[in-house]
Amino acid sequence: MIIKHNVILNHLLVKSFLTAFEYSLSSLVITDANDSADGEQFLYANQAFVNQTGYSFDELKGKSPRMLQGPKTDKALLKALNTSIYGGDTFVGQTINYRKDGSEYIARWSITPIKDDNGHILAFVSNQIEVSNQFLNLNTAKILAEALNQTADAVLVTDLLGYVIYSNASFYKLTGYTPDELLGKHTRIFKSGKMEPESYRQLWLSLIENKSFEGLFTNKHKDGTDYFEYKTITPILDEHQRPMYYLAISRDATQATQAMDKLSYLAHHDELTGLYNRAKFNLILTQKRAAFQQAGHAFSLILGDIDDFKKINDIYGHDTGDKVLKSVADKLTNSVRHDDFVARWGGEEFVILVDNDLDAAMKVAQTLVRNMATTDTSGAIAEPVSLSFGVATYTENMTLEHLFEQADQALYRAKADGKNCARSLITR
Repeated sequence: MIIKHNVILNHLLVKSFLTAFEYSLSSLVITDANDSADGEQFLYANQAFVNQTGYSFDELKGKSPRMLQGPKTDKALLKALNTSIYGGDTFVGQTINYRKDGSEYIARWSITPIKDDNGHILAFVSNQIEVSNQFLNLNTAKILAEALNQTADAVLVTDLLGYVIYSNASFYKLTGYTPDELLGKHTRIFKSGKMEPESYRQLWLSLIENKSFEGLFTNKHKDGTDYFEYKTITPILDEHQRPMYYLAISRDATQATQAMDKLSYLAHHDELTGLYNRAKFNLILTQKRAAFQQAGHAFSLILGDIDDFKKINDIYGHDTGDKVLKSVADKLTNSVRHDDFVARWGGEEFVILVDNDLDAAMKVAQTLVRNMATTDTSGAIAEPVSLSFGVATYTENMTLEHLFEQADQALYRAKADGKNCARSLITR
């Protein structure tokens, strides 16, 4: 049954489809349904097919696809093809075809009959890909995928919505998730909830502009623990500079981040007791003086010293002395109010800042005296631990050095009065 060219191709809807076919990356062909000895004839071929075969459409039009066959074309396959499509079924197969210049290529077809309302076959539409190029691309992709899989960097590829389409072995080591577990999952499973929203905002602003983004991320491991990664996220663009995927390359920054955190911690904390150190105390003290000068917020300084600490070291040794220092630090922390600031000044001396006047600060110091009697040293020493305290309040036009001098003199008075007490230079 021969259907004229204009019956099929001049139909308005068909014309619309043919226009779309021209932009297809696959080779698309329409032939008539002529099962005579001359074979089917080309009614339509898109530009991709023209490029693939080397023939112009004028050279193809009205000719049989047999012009593409040659010595290595599988004749048995062609026979099976004809039986299938003229039986009304779609045929999928591949064989060797020949270009205009005589070179070979492997064509893989999907050929489907076009039928009228009565079931008569009018023509055939064929979707073709060149398998030889596909194999080459697959081989290159396999090499690249294996290279990515063996790199020390963690690699993740997602679609534009953030769903995972590839992850390598190093990413598994970093996150605990196998590639199979991640495939199709959204990257939100890595969120720890500990990053500022602004970080994500800056990330998306960069990606929307097709720019890479670099940053330190705090993410969640499969086992629920946090890990740190230094990550670069880059859009993968098509030939029209439109984003297709996102590529993330990461390195584990957990140890480096923890080391930095430890250095930051030690910069403001006493390593033995865990209390704030002198550097942090001086910073807070300066802030409180500024608050006093700007708004008149009163504050007081309590200077504490462990009684007879040298004797403890001499009798029990410095290891036991360290245990006593830690026990005293814990007792001080648990005895002051939430807003009071406690630091280790050095040796057996401690400092406390109280946001209040002298009377209130004296009450805090007297509470500390009482509470020290119950300091738990876990049997490190036999006798109870006591502290003496000196209290001073900051006043207008006072220097911080003068504040310390007053607290130190008050502490000296407490020691002179028998220790285990709190004193100030002002008696009420």
